[in-house]
This record gives sequence, structure tokens and C-alpha cells, in this order.
Amino acid sequence: MVKGLYTAYTGMIEEMRRMDVMTNNLANASTTGYKREGTVNQSFDDQLAIKIKDTSEIFRTKKLGNVNLGVKVGETYRDYTQGSFSVTDNPYDLALDGEGFFAIEFRNKNGGTSVKYTRDGSFTVDRNGYLMTKDGDYVLNAAGAANGAGGAANYVRVDPNQEVTIDADGSIYQNNVRVAQIGLVDFADYNYLEKYGDKYPPALIVDNDADKWGSEKNGIKIENPDMLTGFVRGAYRIVIAVKYFEPIVEQLAGMGIGEEDYRIFDREMDMLLHGRLFQPIADGKYHMGYVTGVFDLFHIGHLNLLRNCKTRCHYLVAGVLTDELTEQDKRKKPFIPFEERLEIVRQCKYVDRVIAVDFHNTNKVDAWKDLRYGCLFSGSDHQGEPYWMWLQSRLRSLGSELEFFPYTESTSSTMLQAAIRMKTEKIHEASL
Repeated sequence: MVKGLYTAYTGMIEEMRRMDVMTNNLANASTTGYKREGTVNQSFDDQLAIKIKDTSEIFRTKKLGNVNLGVKVGETYRDYTQGSFSVTDNPYDLALDGEGFFAIEFRNKNGGTSVKYTRDGSFTVDRNGYLMTKDGDYVLNAAGAANGAGGAANYVRVDPNQEVTIDADGSIYQNNVRVAQIGLVDFADYNYLEKYGDKYPPALIVDNDADKWGSEKNGIKIENPDMLTGFVRGAYRIVIAVKYFEPIVEQLAGMGIGEEDYRIFDREMDMLLHGRLFQPIADGKYHMGYVTGVFDLFHIGHLNLLRNCKTRCHYLVAGVLTDELTEQDKRKKPFIPFEERLEIVRQCKYVDRVIAVDFHNTNKVDAWKDLRYGCLFSGSDHQGEPYWMWLQSRLRSLGSELEFFPYTESTSSTMLQAAIRMKTEKIHEASL
């Protein structure tokens, strides 16, 4: 009976791990360049069963045969077969048909750089003409990819003000002149490749149950929660992994630990996170920042906002609301058409990338799923509003942040529109 229960237990554990892998695949179904994973089942070694304490045969044990004690995950594999293609009409969105990887110079949370490889070809060009990933990492040219070396000399660079044509071999042409070639790398055996992400491995587990202190779970030591009071603020992050987390939050608050030092475990979002947290790197700046707005009648307030955003991040993405979304949210039509507002913001030297914000990506959390920005920026006129306070808490639970910058009260698009309309009405009255 006990053996039967144990066998069933191993089967449930294996099924749970298989479901975790499947859930991860589903969560990343729309992630560009993602390769699905799978698991292989493996049974435990067979054991010889012997009948003991059997008085029917004196001084002899009777062999009953071999028994199996259950199953386990033999290995987790990654499927590198060719995925599907989608058309984006962005000249810098590329896809690999067949084997190979793009080479990028990856910057980690501490500011260090190394060469990594990806199948995700969702690229963009910054104001200096460098080809970059959506996370702000530089794409390497053929020489850099072949040598596994980064540095400005090995970055792919083009003229951002001219149209480009990219051939099947990665050669980039502008005005019929070959200006660069995107580097591609392939490997003889993909089984030796490992997924990479800035990992924050758990240092310890804290539990209110004193009987568990000093023991281990999955190789991680369980400690008294009072240990947290001796840690340096900002040097750790607590993940609350219980369903009813409110009492834990109150307990942490009583210990002087605020919400900036913990987050609530969310299975769906943690599958997307892969343990990666976007904190400021060594120089105090975020790797990527994100700011949205209508940017109608571009004025000094908009410029101040974008300048302040750029001082807090290395790579700034600005989202410009479409006319339709603006009319719904603001209950008024923008004075400047969307295409012109988009181009005006794109030409601002503080902005590295501009995207359109419509009904599909207006949700800031959904935008985080796509961009994985380290910080969302907004004007201080929203600070204190219930929705924005909820959003700040939600982003912090994902390892991101929300910061507010002073709102320029002397000038606004609404004030400018009113002044223009008043002037127009006076001119019209004078003409009559």
C-alpha cells in the first residue's frame, strides 16, 4: 500500500513539472524567437522485491520479482525547429530562416558586457544609427559575431535618416551602397546551449514555523524571519509565495520592510520573468525606460519630461497615442495629426525609439510584457491617483518601477489649444 502511494506521488510530481514547462510555453507563445521546451519521462531503476517474515519457508527469503518505484523527469529539452513568420512592415524586424543566431553585446544588471546569442530579430535603430534589440543591446556585425567581441567598432551602424534594404545574408544597403552586415553565428551542437537571464537565486527561505528553522527545502536553508532586519536595504528582494499574503505584508511592515523590498509571487508573470529583475545598473540608471503621451503641440513641458526620463535610463522608448485612442481617453481630438506627432517625438535627441500606442498596447502592464522596461515614467500630475498607485505597486511586483517627474504647469497642450482657438475666433470675427 505504501509503495503504491509513493509511486502515485512520483507520478504527480512529474506531471506538475511537465505542466510548469507547458505553462511556460503558453506564456511565451507570442514571444519572438522563443523555442518551446518539453520533458522526457524516466522511470526509477527497478528494484528486486523480496518477501520477508514468511514462516512458510524456514530460514529462506522468497524472491517476488522486480518492481518499479515510479517516474521522474529525465530531462528538459528545447525544440529548435523553425517557427512561423509574421510581417510587421518594420524594415529592422528580421527573422532567421533555418539555423543560426544573431549575436548581441548584452549588458547585465551590473553594467558588465558580454556576447550573447538570440533568435529574436525585433530590432530598432537609435538616434545615432546603431542597430539594437528592444532591450537596448547592440547588434554585432559580421566581424564582431565571428570573433565573439563587442565594442563600438563591431556594432551594426547605419544612417538613421536614410532608407535601408537588407539582403538574405544580412548585408545592409543604403543608396545602393553596402554599409554593414549583420553577424550570424551557428553551433555544431545545440544541446550545449543554455538559456541566459540575470538570475537572482534564492539565498534563503524564511518561515514563521520555528520547527522548520535550520532545516532545508530543495537545498535552501529555512531561517527565522527576524534575520531580514539585519540585511542591507536594497541588497535583497523578498518574494512572498503564499496565497493569503496580507498577514505577511503586515508582518514585514512591522519589521520596517516596505513594498519596495518585496513582491507577490504571480505564476503567470513569473513565467514571463524567468527570474529576471530590471533594477538600476551600476551607474544608477535603468537599462530601459518607457514613457507615453499624446505629445500634441510639442512644447517645453514635453521636452522637460523626455529630458528627465533620459537622465534616469540608458535607452528611452516613447509611446505616442494614436488619434483614435486620444479621442476616447481625452474626449477631444489632437490638434496635430498622429503621424506628425510621431515624427516630432522621433526627432527628439532624448528618445531612442518611438512606438505607436493604440487600443492593443495601451495597458502599461501589457506594454511591460512586450518591452520589459525597467521603469515607467509619468508626470507628477498623476501622482497620488488610485490607478497610478495601483500600477506602481503592480510594476514593483514585476521587478519594474514607476517614477514621477514634476509637471510643467506654465505650459500645456490644453492651454495652447485654447489660445489658438481664441486667436482664431478673433481673426474670424475681425474678418466679418
